[in-house]
Amino acid sequence: MSSIARNTNSATAYPQHVPHIQWAALDNAAAIADRQGKPLMIEVYTNWCGWCKKMEETTFSNPAVIRYVGENFVALRIDAESDKKVLFEGREMTCRELANSVLKISNYPSVAYIERGRISVIPGYQKPAELQTFLAGFLASSNPR
Repeated sequence: MSSIARNTNSATAYPQHVPHIQWAALDNAAAIADRQGKPLMIEVYTNWCGWCKKMEETTFSNPAVIRYVGENFVALRIDAESDKKVLFEGREMTCRELANSVLKISNYPSVAYIERGRISVIPGYQKPAELQTFLAGFLASSNPR
């Protein structure tokens, strides 16, 4: 599992009545993923991105997506333009460097899947069913029967 630690980015705050994914903070996401035996799912966004906001309001608020992600992943979000420091696989870098140099993301929103050193990314807005299909494919390929 990737080691991600030390970041002041906090999880997204929602009103209690709004269903949402439980976004982990970067400072403990890797530890939670290791403890729970789950891969990481990272939403990479920017504050100016309209499609990022739409994906947050639709896909990441969809009850089926919320349930699926909660059961199978440790989910976190990073701002691709943030200069906040993170520790990723033993190397200190900014969220911007993690998004651009490590995850190789140039389109927003993007969703990255990280497990056992394997990084896969799906760029662009995803409808709920599309995102679930993508994530199910990664789970199936990482846990062959």
